[in-house]
Amino acid sequence: MCGEYVGQLQTSSKTDDEFDYAKVPPSVASFLRGQAQRIRRCAATSVVKIGKDLIAAKHYLSHGEFHKWLETEVGIPARSAQGYMQVAEWVTGKSATIAHSSPSLLYILSSPSTPEELTFRIIKQVEAGERVKIAPIREELRALRHAKRQGRDDQALATEVTVERHDAAATVFGSGASETITEVLSILANGLSVSDFTCVRAMMTSKQVLDDRNLAKHIVSAFAKIDSLGKEQQLLAKPSQVHPPTKWEKSPEVATH
Repeated sequence: MCGEYVGQLQTSSKTDDEFDYAKVPPSVASFLRGQAQRIRRCAATSVVKIGKDLIAAKHYLSHGEFHKWLETEVGIPARSAQGYMQVAEWVTGKSATIAHSSPSLLYILSSPSTPEELTFRIIKQVEAGERVKIAPIREELRALRHAKRQGRDDQALATEVTVERHDAAATVFGSGASETITEVLSILANGLSVSDFTCVRAMMTSKQVLDDRNLAKHIVSAFAKIDSLGKEQQLLAKPSQVHPPTKWEKSPEVATH
């Protein structure tokens, strides 16, 4: 018996978040497992019952009165009371296997911040008789919340950049920048060959162009350079395909082209 017990101690490989029953004799291990199961069930039942009792009392009190009643009459912090009620509401209609899970797991499963996919997965594991460890679940939740915060930060940055670009375009074209760009592209589509238009589209929608915060200024500068080189007059002198006049065509000669 003692030799077997020592051997169990030497071959123990339990992780830090799991109690190593090999450290105690088999009979004690069996007793402790039974006690743990009974305590978990009793604690879960108590949490659910307290939550239901709190919900019944809250029905007759305002928010402020309920908190004062908790503090002076019950002696439970408002945050703890919220957890009890949250569990009691969530566990309604769930199986006995789920309802008798540890209070820590019930708090996680009933939390509005826990993703539905994770909750569904844990429920399936518990109902299948698998042992669910709390520490890995909390670690996964922290990672998910961090990723969610990072996603919000990235979205906020993208929105900020979009607003800056819109403001810059509005400075050059006016508030109807979107309509103006659409009309410009319509002119290009009518005036260019398919291959040339495809080339222009590839260049104007490239990451380098779209990520340029000074895009509006560069557009103005590019037209200025074309004017200085006389390119605009050369283009107007060339025959082009007929297209309907637009509100941006100021010159009568261009309008009747």
